[in-house]
Amino acid sequence: MIMREGQDGHAVRSLTFPWYAPRLALALAALLVIMLTVGGFWLVYFWQRSSEITPLRAENIELHQAIGKLPALEAEMERHREFTRRVAKLIGMDVPNFEDSTLNSGPLSQGPAVAQFSGRDTLGSSAISGSDASLSPHGALVTNCKADPNNQPRGMPVLGRVSQIYSPNAANPVMRHYGIDLAAPEGLPVYAAASGTIESAGEDKIFGRLIVIEHGNGFKTSYGHNSKLLKKTGDRVRRGDIIALSGNTGISTAPHVHYEIQHNGTTVDPAAFLGP
Repeated sequence: MIMREGQDGHAVRSLTFPWYAPRLALALAALLVIMLTVGGFWLVYFWQRSSEITPLRAENIELHQAIGKLPALEAEMERHREFTRRVAKLIGMDVPNFEDSTLNSGPLSQGPAVAQFSGRDTLGSSAISGSDASLSPHGALVTNCKADPNNQPRGMPVLGRVSQIYSPNAANPVMRHYGIDLAAPEGLPVYAAASGTIESAGEDKIFGRLIVIEHGNGFKTSYGHNSKLLKKTGDRVRRGDIIALSGNTGISTAPHVHYEIQHNGTTVDPAAFLGP
């Protein structure tokens, strides 16, 4: 600041800035702009990250809940394996080795593949003629079953392998299953497990092309996911008659036959009827 005398004799003050003052002001302004820009960027970044925390926490809670269910699922899987061992023994087959990873391979696998017929269980050796033949020593196809005076379902209705077992009381409602699934290539013959009358034959939202047979004595069998139905409602059938061709219709992920047995209006485990 400089003091000098004016024309009227009064002192006049004059203020002068150093030569670098404008450049300093511009540098400070630029620095302020940079700080505001960087601060705004980090503010937006942390706001977005905070919006992701809530769903991540929810997923973390669901993950911990799923982990907590693993012991129960493992115990249920072991029960299924034990059931499968009993089914294999019942139908005269080798007990499957669940440690063998090749058991679950192949295009027919739908869920755990638990049993497979040998090449000796062929259909060509016994043509269907409407009469019952003797039981094959290596399988339980209904085409080889003797007549049952009580007209109970018996034998395997299609040449295939059990890919899902009867589990109506599974802890997870999605895993509940009221019959068994028999994985089989599309187009194989499906046989009536016992003599009776076709109660219904048509389309079903879940089981696709479905046939239901009323056998009498409280028994009723259902055959679902067929590619083609060969009988119609009201037809009389005998044990071993071809009623349909296996398929992949309805809610299905691979070709198979859903086989279900009811007795007096309640589903029962088909495994008890697979043997001779």
